[in-house]
Amino acid sequence: MIRLFGSMSYKKCLVFSGFAVWALLAAASCGSPGLKPVEEKRSPRQVHYAAELREQAEKGDADAQALLGFNYYKGNSVDRDYEQAHRWFLKAAEQGNSFARLGLGTMYSAGAGVLRDDAAAAYWYGEAAEEGHVGCQYRLGLMYHEGRGVEQCRIQAYKWLYLASERGVTKAGPLRDSLAEEMTPEDMAEAKRLAEEWMAQHPR
Repeated sequence: MIRLFGSMSYKKCLVFSGFAVWALLAAASCGSPGLKPVEEKRSPRQVHYAAELREQAEKGDADAQALLGFNYYKGNSVDRDYEQAHRWFLKAAEQGNSFARLGLGTMYSAGAGVLRDDAAAAYWYGEAAEEGHVGCQYRLGLMYHEGRGVEQCRIQAYKWLYLASERGVTKAGPLRDSLAEEMTPEDMAEAKRLAEEWMAQHPR
């Protein structure tokens, strides 16, 4: 078992760092995809950690694959390598890992190491949003609102922004409320029905 931050296992670390992953990936989409981090000398502990993490990832552990992908994306404990980041994110995403799906969505949305593809970004955000990843619900709502990668749809935009807002994404609320002012009562009713249906199928 890989240990990080003292007694915390890499799986617990992945959960602990979930909000950090979201924030860092979001910030990356606004920067230069080709920007390389400053080279730094890695400690033996970092090298050992990276080797153990890769070993777990190669054994098929989705959490380790997602974290390894994130490390390659950010250049943490390994040299930044978008090709490797995409590879490990994809392996984990295909096993249903929501952080990896967020990573893929962000890479395609930003054109970081891949050709920018809003449809691919919306697909991966959608896969994670359906499973309850709140950050991806917010991003998917934005994409439906703007018509990026998906057909513009106020009903779907409201649904996902409503879910994100209800589950703690504060910036989703104002956009949801602004969107509501542009919707017909019938569309509002349908959007709320879809949101409530999702919540009933995914009780906390």
